[in-house]
Amino acid sequence: MKDQSVGRGHLAFRRPLTACLKTCRRGSLLAVALMLAGCSGVVEIVEPKDANTSGGGYIGATAPITQFIVKVNSNYAGNFSADLDGAPITPWFVPTPAANTTVIAQVPSCFSGGTPIAGSIRYKHELIARADSTNASISVDNDIAEFVPPSLQFQPSQGINITRGQTVTVFVNMTTGPATNIPVTLEPNHATVSVNGAASGTPASGVLPNNNVGSFTITGVAPGSFIIMVKARGVQCGGVSGYVH
Repeated sequence: MKDQSVGRGHLAFRRPLTACLKTCRRGSLLAVALMLAGCSGVVEIVEPKDANTSGGGYIGATAPITQFIVKVNSNYAGNFSADLDGAPITPWFVPTPAANTTVIAQVPSCFSGGTPIAGSIRYKHELIARADSTNASISVDNDIAEFVPPSLQFQPSQGINITRGQTVTVFVNMTTGPATNIPVTLEPNHATVSVNGAASGTPASGVLPNNNVGSFTITGVAPGSFIIMVKARGVQCGGVSGYVH
């Protein structure tokens, strides 16, 4: 995760052709090699579910993605590694990978960066897991899952202009309604503002109730610009900028 501000069907011994092609879609030569070898993948990403659709779009998650789960199969030969959006996250996974085990990584905070999805406030992220195989014809196997977590958004979404001493109410919503209360943290980058009555420039905690919208106050303290980030574990970070006059 760049800013840690964060089922495929199978037969007993042979994964279906669709799963094989999904696993290896980033390398056609590797896909051919796996098909010839019976497509016995070394690692399988169980969570998050891949968001790709047959029509080329993406299915967004309806709840926070708080953990990654990877199944390590019997043909594991070592050197497990994992990347999130190109950044290494191997140490997140426990227990130590071994043949016929499942390893789990806890997502520590919100997701930042990613690839914007056209016509949406949501972002796509990519998890890659890889490991060496006991099958000499394959050498290294990998699995890829592209996923779209829910996003946090301020309302108003930009341009909060206030005067010193003025207090305004802003709202934060998530793109899909949570099934339960979601704890959030609002973090101003400057001491020009106070959030929810906290000391100027310091984080403030809050909750998105299960109706999907939370309200918070921003008070102007000193002249200057500010950015406030809203963060919750397993969702896309949100932010808003403004100015105190």
